[in-house]
Amino acid sequence: MNEVHYDLFRHRIDQHTELRQVDEEQAVELSRLVDRNREHLREWLQWVDNSRTTQDSRDFLREVRKMYRDSRTVTAGIWHRERLSGMVGLNDIDWANRSTRFGYWLDAGLQGEGIMTRACQALIEHVFNDLELNRIEIEAAVENVRSRAIPERLGFQLDGVRREAQFLNGRYVDIAVYGMTASEWHARERRRSG
Repeated sequence: MNEVHYDLFRHRIDQHTELRQVDEEQAVELSRLVDRNREHLREWLQWVDNSRTTQDSRDFLREVRKMYRDSRTVTAGIWHRERLSGMVGLNDIDWANRSTRFGYWLDAGLQGEGIMTRACQALIEHVFNDLELNRIEIEAAVENVRSRAIPERLGFQLDGVRREAQFLNGRYVDIAVYGMTASEWHARERRRSG
């Protein structure tokens, strides 16, 4: 099994934005960010209703750190203008198949500025160049146009739609599944730089 080194994954995206670890000391800040965005996040993310208190955020950060030490995840805060503004991460690294799934969310007030696209691009580079994984999947509800725009903008292929795959807010929603392989990403990067 490969190992991930969280302290080494700190990536400056631009002069105002970077990805870096969120520690338990930032549990209050994370909890407040979730509270400010609760209705916005709740529309598409199941976990929001189970994250109500600072202790919930602290427990989440503790679990993420443990999973990181076990080389099962990489989760980073998106820091914009020195404020925690969202999260992006790898869910369940599958070392046997050299694949992972992305998850992400951003403060509603910062959407539309390209921050999440650049954050995902930085994490993709980490996945394919540093961790040497072969495949990334991104899942989003079919109706979640903003979330689906991220993989589409980054050149992911729509692998299919899982019908009624998630029970969300009292209803079943269809999930679009996007995929990208290392060879596709490297070919895309060569075309962009050449």
